[in-house]
Amino acid sequence: MKKRDVLLLLTVAVVWGVNFTVIKIGLQSVPPLFLVFLRYLFVAFPLIFFVKSPDVSWRVIAGYGLCIGVGQFSFLFCAIRAGMPAGLASVVLQAQAIFTLILSSGFMGERMGRIQIAGIMLAVFGLGLIGGFWGPGSDSIPTIAFLMCLMAAFFWGCANVLVKRAAKESERKGAPLNMMEMLVWSSVFVPLPMLGISLAGGEASAAFRVLTRLDGTAVFSVLYLVVLSTLFSYYVWNKMIAVYSAGRVAPFSFLVPITGLLSAMLVHGERVASSQWIGIAGVIAGLVVFQLGSRIQGGFARTGT
Repeated sequence: MKKRDVLLLLTVAVVWGVNFTVIKIGLQSVPPLFLVFLRYLFVAFPLIFFVKSPDVSWRVIAGYGLCIGVGQFSFLFCAIRAGMPAGLASVVLQAQAIFTLILSSGFMGERMGRIQIAGIMLAVFGLGLIGGFWGPGSDSIPTIAFLMCLMAAFFWGCANVLVKRAAKESERKGAPLNMMEMLVWSSVFVPLPMLGISLAGGEASAAFRVLTRLDGTAVFSVLYLVVLSTLFSYYVWNKMIAVYSAGRVAPFSFLVPITGLLSAMLVHGERVASSQWIGIAGVIAGLVVFQLGSRIQGGFARTGT
């Protein structure tokens, strides 16, 4: 892998990790559901006039947008607003890997190996410690905030399954799925539902204040979420997967919760309990087993060890 590409992937990992800290900053002046609306409004427009639509069914495109935008980010932003620490949110959200495997097994017939089950058990153990469901520290995170963060991970898993389906559909038509096209056009289906949910959820007066009294915090947060976290990072990530394969690129995602924790500690002064550090280690270990376990096992089998 070229040094330039390694640096780009490291940059993406940092951008995605710091993303959680930026969300918490944005929520100081913008209500959560309205912040999701703004994010996807500016992802979709004006890019739909310059990016062609992906060659997959509109049902899949809409489903992906609703799962990622209305599902994942609504629950994530509300979780952080409800008291979920930004750093720990970056760890808990990695439970999407568990949900992706379970959903893929149930809806796409993918087999779940023993190593993957071991990874799930490690990650679930870690998540339980982070949420305080076993061991000390149960008062450090509001239960509703932790559960909303898990729901965000679940909807991310649903979106991953839809991407797999879209990729197969696109391949049947003779071309690989272009994720930038998928990202931009799926975003079209998010702003109107989010605006409606935001207004129905009592955010109308706060949203009006945001629009009439724009401050630097709100502008910075939206620009970061749209330009860096969404457009730049997804473009680089998917370009690197196209060049090097998902297997070589995926391990860089292990850095996201690390940079997420560090940035939240530095910017927001968040602290993590000792039992939660053990939980973080469990989640990351589970992800490593999840992503690399089968390859390591295959290497042992080939060498006879």
